[in-house]
Amino acid sequence: MIETQTKEVLHKEIQVNFFVKDVIVQERDLGNHYEYNKLYITIRDEKKGELRHQYVSPENLTIRNILKNIEKLNEIYRRTDNEKLAEGVKEEILKLVALLLWTLG
Repeated sequence: MIETQTKEVLHKEIQVNFFVKDVIVQERDLGNHYEYNKLYITIRDEKKGELRHQYVSPENLTIRNILKNIEKLNEIYRRTDNEKLAEGVKEEILKLVALLLWTLG
């Protein structure tokens, strides 16, 4: 009987940390009172450093819209030859992934 041998070789590893903080903002202006949510996102990547972003009223975004935006950006990322554009698109995708994680949580 022949015994199958399997070997795994690490091809690529990505370490990314997402920190998401949800706060309620209360504002008063000339007798008016406003209240809304603000989401603070910090993404730490051991190669790129730290990326920070804010979303105002994130509860208005749907999972479906977030995924559509990720899909569109991914298409741009795959088709571009411009390195700076690719890097910017990658950062936007990471922000949307953090938003998606918050939405699912």
